[in-house]
Amino acid sequence: MDKVHIRIRNDSDIDIENFWLGAGGVGQETTPYGAISSGHITEYQAHAPVLANYRKMNFVTVDGKQYLDVIYPEKYVGTPELAPGYYTFSYALVNDKPVLTLTKDK
Repeated sequence: MDKVHIRIRNDSDIDIENFWLGAGGVGQETTPYGAISSGHITEYQAHAPVLANYRKMNFVTVDGKQYLDVIYPEKYVGTPELAPGYYTFSYALVNDKPVLTLTKDK
C-alpha cells in the first residue's frame, strides 16, 4: 500500500515541545513528531492513506500552551484525502491560533 509521507515545519516564533498527528481522532494511530524548534522541520513520517490518521493535530509549545486543529485537505489539494506522496504541514501561530499551510512536495 502506498503511504502519505508528512513532515512538520514550525513557522511560529516559539518552540514546540511535542507535536502529534491523529491525536484524539478515530484513526488507527497517533503519530508523535516530538519537539520542533522555531523555524525547523521534521523528517517525513509515513502514514496509511486514511484521513483519520492525519486529520487532527495537537501540539504543546514550550510555554505550556496547547493547540488543536482539524485538517481539511480539500482546502489545499482539492480532494477530501491526501493522495499517496510527500507533504509538508507548516504551522504558524496567528492571534494565538494555529494556521496551517499544506504543501505537496513530490
